[in-house]
Amino acid sequence: MNCFYYLIILFQLILIVSSQNPTVEIVKTEPAANKGRVIYAQRDEDVTIWCYVENLRPLTKVRYQKTSKSPTGKVQLIDISENERPKDNTKYAIEKPKDFTWRLRIKSTQTHDSGVYSCYIRISEYKSEFSNVTLIVFSKPTFVDHKTTSDAEYKKDEHVKLQCTTEGDPKPYIEWTRVGNALLPIGRERSENPVLDISRIQPQDRGLYRCRSWNMMGEISRQIAVGVLFPPVIEASYSIVKQTEGYLIELQCLVEVNPSPTTAYWLKEDGEIIARSNGRYAVNTFKGAFGHYTIELVINGVKSTDYGSYSCYVTNVIGTEHQSVTLIRSDVPMPSFKQGKIISSSSMIKSSYFIMIPLFLCTFL
Repeated sequence: MNCFYYLIILFQLILIVSSQNPTVEIVKTEPAANKGRVIYAQRDEDVTIWCYVENLRPLTKVRYQKTSKSPTGKVQLIDISENERPKDNTKYAIEKPKDFTWRLRIKSTQTHDSGVYSCYIRISEYKSEFSNVTLIVFSKPTFVDHKTTSDAEYKKDEHVKLQCTTEGDPKPYIEWTRVGNALLPIGRERSENPVLDISRIQPQDRGLYRCRSWNMMGEISRQIAVGVLFPPVIEASYSIVKQTEGYLIELQCLVEVNPSPTTAYWLKEDGEIIARSNGRYAVNTFKGAFGHYTIELVINGVKSTDYGSYSCYVTNVIGTEHQSVTLIRSDVPMPSFKQGKIISSSSMIKSSYFIMIPLFLCTFL
């Protein structure tokens, strides 16, 4: 009798439970959803969604699905799981940490994982209980290497397009600047166009350019070295130089060139070529920074035959250029440009004499 009584009570309890409507609620997410039930996640981050179901009827399955739009704008409905069985276990995992709770883990989220995620049960053929949360996957910018300009050299007057391409979500901003805050060839300090268009590149345009890209998730930058190939550009330190006979003087040409010179020499107006140091003449080449050179002709003890015009010739693989310097007679001795003092040929002989004495003595010691 007692057994029959308990069976009746149990049957009534089952009727009471089965008569209650099931409830489905997403109770927790990581990262946490905002008040609008939106999860903001960063690319490559795992996302978990906890779904709590009460009054679940026998044989009723708890399911997850995703609703999103294709690149063409078409709505896509993707079934993710049934109970604890994901359809793609490389992308999703379903766990049941406690009774009445199903936890969906989306592994290493990417931007295409964005969409509306639903936890639901089917009560009947025409009725379902849902709880939804929206996932938006953001990513900081990354460079698209095959669409971004690398270090390169260009010929003078060539039309050059420097390209900087990044991808991310939200869509990244892009900014071009020059290292050192020099003006861009377009005449501004910065440009927000992904393509920096240089119609006719010039020697002064060479240097380091920086492409900076950013969105709300982060910032990246890359430096691009731009070289310009051009023939020598020559300027005389002094186009007219004066000196009295018997004293030292220097003739100098300042050269800017890229690539480096292959030859450099001086040509006198009488046709004599001075390509290397010889006798009273010393030919020197000094390399500076950033493609700058000084080509120097030193005349030790000027003679009357030295007066006249000299041309400094410089050649590289792009071309040859020259610049003239005229040496004229002076009534008074002039100081050396480099040493800042008057140097006569006799003082140079004395200097050579005093240098040679210890050298001579050393040979016998």
